[in-house]
Amino acid sequence: MSAPGNDPLSPDAIAELAALYVLGSLGSEDAQRLEARLERGDNDVVSAVETAQRTIAELDIDTVVPVDPPSSDLRSRILTSVSEDDATQVGDVSTQVWRGWTSGHATPLADGLATLHDGDGDWEVTGVDGVIVKRLFVDNERKTITMLVKMAAGASYPPHRHAAPEECLVLAGDLHVAGEVLGPGDYQRAEADSIHGVQSTENGCTLFITSSQEDELFVA
Repeated sequence: MSAPGNDPLSPDAIAELAALYVLGSLGSEDAQRLEARLERGDNDVVSAVETAQRTIAELDIDTVVPVDPPSSDLRSRILTSVSEDDATQVGDVSTQVWRGWTSGHATPLADGLATLHDGDGDWEVTGVDGVIVKRLFVDNERKTITMLVKMAAGASYPPHRHAAPEECLVLAGDLHVAGEVLGPGDYQRAEADSIHGVQSTENGCTLFITSSQEDELFVA
């Protein structure tokens, strides 16, 4: 997803970009493009950013986990995720935004290597409130993906059946899953056809996950 330059964007798209910007989760190049519009006084962008700032400030969260360092005047309002009022219904394919991924953000290098530097790539909003993801690598042949997942404080992810083995490493925060509380450095593997119940977090978390693009979500 690209930040607005001079190209027309829908109000929803501008609102999404503004929210990611305020959260410090927008890629550096996209953030610069959005800031250029702010400096020019683009009314739509200015209004969207101000609305996002007010919304996040009203959440009144004391403990936050920054993603990428934002500008100093926004630092106090960084959260770990985005919450959309019109989130997609759980069970809808669009809830799993990674189903549509065909390539990763990592840049292919020589000798079979690919690199993604910190701050590169975009965070994408999912259809689950408080959950955003950043794609790292997509294996089109195996239909598997490697990604970073951020869950805001109080967020939860619905029950699902794994179409292939899933591996999860907690990088920061707390993850409540299968009757356990996982913290930084904790790892969990789920085999193909296994079922994860609701996964939730109290204070927010950042996860490194490899999983299938074809997991089956259960609608409540």
